[in-house]
Amino acid sequence: MARTFAVVLIVLFCFVGYASTHECEGMMGGPGALQVMMMGKGGDMMFGPGMGCDTMMHGGKHKCAGGLIGMREELGLTDAQVKKLKSMKMNQKKKAIDDRAEIQKMELELHEVMSEDEIDIKAVNSIIDKIAAKKAKMQKNCIRGMVDARKVLTSEQKKKLKTCKGAGMKKRMERKVIIKDD
Repeated sequence: MARTFAVVLIVLFCFVGYASTHECEGMMGGPGALQVMMMGKGGDMMFGPGMGCDTMMHGGKHKCAGGLIGMREELGLTDAQVKKLKSMKMNQKKKAIDDRAEIQKMELELHEVMSEDEIDIKAVNSIIDKIAAKKAKMQKNCIRGMVDARKVLTSEQKKKLKTCKGAGMKKRMERKVIIKDD
């Protein structure tokens, strides 16, 4: 009975580990589904094309095409602002790569502990807590990055950004209505 339970747990954790590291390969070196949920494709935070933290918070849909850098013309971004946003984006991507690597190492450690004949539930819980804490930290960093990115904008640019957000929401709602009518 205990062996069957252990096998079921191992299979469950293998599935979770596989999904979190393989489901969405091809996005910036292959972050998995859980990483994409946490950081978006490539760890972008509203900075440029592709999904990012901002996208994660809105059901995987772009709020506005291309993020802030992609909205350069619409927002009237200066060269200095674009340079600053690109620098922030690069730093965020580097940090996201490191964070995802740490999570993957912890997931491997969890898999190893779960593969033992006698599973140490305290060790399992400890590793799970570490993974959850790292993911929470990643999400907080993501939000902080969004806030920092917005600080680069002028008041007028922030108003334009809000207009774009509203237009993006309206377009998504229109698409949902069209799909439902078909």
